[in-house]
Parts: sequence; C-alpha cells; structure tokens
Amino acid sequence: MDIFGLIEPYPLVEPNPTQWDRIAYMRDNGMDSNDQETIDFINGKNTKIVLALKTIKTPIELLKEVVNTKSHKFPNLLHDKLKQCYIYKSAVANCPNLKNVPNIHTYRVKYSKAILSGVNKEIQRHCKYLAKNQIIFHGGVWPASSELKIGSVFQTNRPISTSLCPEVAYVHSKYHNGGQIWVITISKERLAKAYIFKTTGNQKSKHEYEILLEEGLNFKCTSLENMNKLTVVYIDVV
Repeated sequence: MDIFGLIEPYPLVEPNPTQWDRIAYMRDNGMDSNDQETIDFINGKNTKIVLALKTIKTPIELLKEVVNTKSHKFPNLLHDKLKQCYIYKSAVANCPNLKNVPNIHTYRVKYSKAILSGVNKEIQRHCKYLAKNQIIFHGGVWPASSELKIGSVFQTNRPISTSLCPEVAYVHSKYHNGGQIWVITISKERLAKAYIFKTTGNQKSKHEYEILLEEGLNFKCTSLENMNKLTVVYIDVV
C-alpha cells in the first residue's frame, strides 16, 4: 500500500489524580486542611469526593485544551499514546532513514541550508500518502497573495512542516506576527505525500511529532475561529 494508516490516537483520558492534584483541589475549593474528611481526601481515603477525569476525544478538542489552558498534561498524554500507537510506529518505520534522504536530513538539522526542491523530490520519490481524514497542525500565517476568508484556496510552493500535536503548532504560531494555527485535514486519498520523522534516537526536534508535507498542495480555508484571541484556520487539502 502507498498510503499510511490513519493516525488517530484518541481518546486521551486524564490519569487518576495524584496526592498533589488532591491538595490543589483542596486549596482551590477552600477546604479545611485540618478537617479529618479533608485529610482522608488528600490521602485518597475519602470516597465521598470524586474528582472527575477529563477525556479528550478528538484533535480539535485537544487544540482547544492547549489554547485555553496552556497545560502540558494532555499533549504529554498524546505523546505517550503515539509512542504506543502501532499505526504511527508503522508509518514512521515506512519512511526512509534520514541518511538515505540527505535533503530532508539537512531540512531537519539546518533548515536554512536545505534545498527545498531536493526535499520535495525526496518526499515524492520515497514517501507514502497520508490517509483520508488525517488531521495535522501548523503554526504560521496565511499567505498575503491570497485573501484569508472561507472558500479561499492557495497552492503551497514549498514543503510544509506540520505536527500531530497542536501544542507544537500553538508554540510555532507565536514566532509570527499575527500567527495562526492551521488545522489541516486531508480530504481524500492519494492526495498528499509526507515524510514522518522519528521521535526516538539521536533526532533533532523529536518532541515535535513532525510530518513534512510535499509542496504543490491546494489548501482551502473551510472555516475560521477565534480561540482565546488566536485565529484558527481550518483547512482542507483538496
């Protein structure tokens, strides 16, 4: 098959609260630390008070969690799930070693020295297509050559770095004046080839869960959302 499997490591379920979580709950809710029920609660013995565990069911829910709370909890859960995800690990294994794609290797370790046309050729020659409905994230700015509005389409003129983790896109959006978060969905099969970087071993930026898209893709704005004073652009690759 020349198509990666759909990488979708959801739901993400919040782990059982630690003692520190219970202490924080006590402080936030004005509980009396000298009360025996509070002491039992802190020690996990009071079953009258149950802390609800949050569940993140979709990539969009995770994005909202990241933007609105700035917490690393659920992004870290995503990373753990990806490390255990057979489809993700299989996709990474089906991409060539960086030593065999020198242009992509240069892109990874020293972007300013990369020959982007060579990067694109290696993606097209050696990589598979992302699955239909795959969702990935990018932090950047809609090009000035195309008005940002619903229905607008532009064609990418270079490989685009994306991530499975919205927290990475959120951080990258801060590098740009007027930066946005792009939520990119692959709308059909055999549409977008990509190189999926390893997240283990002697790798630079392995915390980014990076997926590098080939150039020449048509990005269509399908929706716009203001999320905690940040513009989120929903994009279909068409």
